[in-house]
Amino acid sequence: MKIDIDKLVKVNNSQVPKLKAVVNLRLEDSFVIEDIKLIENNGKLFIAMKSIKTPTGEYKDIYHPTVENLRNTMSRIIIEEYQYGRYYWKRV
Repeated sequence: MKIDIDKLVKVNNSQVPKLKAVVNLRLEDSFVIEDIKLIENNGKLFIAMKSIKTPTGEYKDIYHPTVENLRNTMSRIIIEEYQYGRYYWKRV
């Protein structure tokens, strides 16, 4: 599956120090996933999908990969681009 980053914006926010970047991904030039958060916790980076708060106070992802391989690939691509300092906004 072809996965491209449309937007990777580094975040410097003292109120939310664990949030490191916000990312938009494009899958197969056909589907865009917006506002994926790159978060650092205990020295490890991971991605979090956009979520909503339910009436019970629980957070649920609006969209998410259904197979582990896709989530791992998305994570790897985002973390590598962030670590190499490639922050950009690609207009398509």
